[in-house]
Amino acid sequence: MSSFTTNNVGQYCSSGMWVDLDPFLKKTGVDKEKVFPKPLLDYTSYAGEQCALPLLADSYGLYYNKDAFRKAGITRPPRTMSELRRDAVKLTRRDGNGSYRQVGFMPNFRLYQNSPDRLFAQWGPEYFDRKGGARLAEEPASRKFFATARALLDAQGGYGPLEKFRTTFGDEMSSQNAFLTQKLAMHMDGEWRGLMLRRAKAPFAWGTAPMPVPDDQADTYGRGYLTGTVAGIAHSSRHQNAAWELVKFLTVDTDQVVRFANAIHNVPSTYAALHSPGLDADPTFRTFLDIARNPRSVALPPSTNGGQYVTALQDFAYRVEAGKVPDLDAGLRGLDARIDADTLQSEN
Repeated sequence: MSSFTTNNVGQYCSSGMWVDLDPFLKKTGVDKEKVFPKPLLDYTSYAGEQCALPLLADSYGLYYNKDAFRKAGITRPPRTMSELRRDAVKLTRRDGNGSYRQVGFMPNFRLYQNSPDRLFAQWGPEYFDRKGGARLAEEPASRKFFATARALLDAQGGYGPLEKFRTTFGDEMSSQNAFLTQKLAMHMDGEWRGLMLRRAKAPFAWGTAPMPVPDDQADTYGRGYLTGTVAGIAHSSRHQNAAWELVKFLTVDTDQVVRFANAIHNVPSTYAALHSPGLDADPTFRTFLDIARNPRSVALPPSTNGGQYVTALQDFAYRVEAGKVPDLDAGLRGLDARIDADTLQSEN
């Protein structure tokens, strides 16, 4: 069995819906720590049980318009959040009537891939304590993240005008994508976007880089958000040994992983495949390979409530950016309470 999201791994493991793969790994001599990058192992296990394995991955980075950079006198992509804000202001252009023609970097959480958990990953937050309780209110990165997002909004005109401009954008996967039509000079997206830009024959020079990191974590530059498809074996399967052979081939065999990654332009999920000379040599794609290899890259932790805690964070972030949370500390405590209630309900 496979799932195109990592959100359900905690439920699959804790419920016993998918079997523990550790006995199969040991029986066939697969040392998982030597085969798979740690962030990918983290999002395919729960409470010490390896009930899934990664089947390719997605990593998120920064796409930027090189032509726009050159016109603005910017010589390299930003590496810290303060540089991102500075460059975003330089790249924001308006028409004579004051309306936006191009925004440097739009942090609005409803934009395309801008889910708050993906941007928050640059801070390396811890969502849960050792007992599984939500801890976003005590996580120092939470306040810094929302303050940075607010500063990005304010520096480019504020949430209202930016959100109004966002509503003029075309569909993310269409020829009217806002980065492709140059309404955005910088944009967070996954590795697949590069292939789409090439196929669309983007009318400007573009590049890729890791997403910027907080100024006080400058040494973590190169990290990014990771997710991906996962594969496992259903507890109800009557042919678990045969199923394991298929799962092992799909997830461990280097040639298979490389071919699959090249075919659908996703990031390989094993160390050997990530270093394979058979991978797409395009340097804009290799940015995302480097992000996947980075030990400080971040994946969402599995939870027994599945992706409910991500939904709760999204709902909260939408209210924060719109200025509807006057007391952030109290709001974060309420967010933790909602997540804990969802977790309790899922366990019951």
